[in-house]
Amino acid sequence: MTDARAALELATTWEEDARQQRLAQGGGTRKPTIRVRAGSAERQVGLLTQAEVAAILRISQRAVREIERRAFHKLRKHPALKTFWREWQTGEVEEAVGAVSCYGALTGAERAALYALVRTRPERQTLRKLLRLTDPH
Repeated sequence: MTDARAALELATTWEEDARQQRLAQGGGTRKPTIRVRAGSAERQVGLLTQAEVAAILRISQRAVREIERRAFHKLRKHPALKTFWREWQTGEVEEAVGAVSCYGALTGAERAALYALVRTRPERQTLRKLLRLTDPH
């Protein structure tokens, strides 16, 4: 185009269309990460930084990040979690999920650590529901 104003309008339209496409395809969400920083709520409940985990396990921080990445990948691909997430997004979370296998009850400190990670009200509600569903009692 030779008209700068028309070219700018067309470019703005294309950028908006591309942004809408990315959002529709789920490209607008960030991958989950675990970050524990000094003074954060996570730190106050006793969670460790990547550097501390690396020192304890005697591996590099890069290896810790890679392990976290693989763990989140496995969680994203887990069929039960995919189903739960779909139901939660549509507001159709099943009340009676059935028997849930548990490795043991969470301690008070573990529950506090989980609650320290939630940032929004829907996350808190979901965590409460998951804890009720997984309670062995």
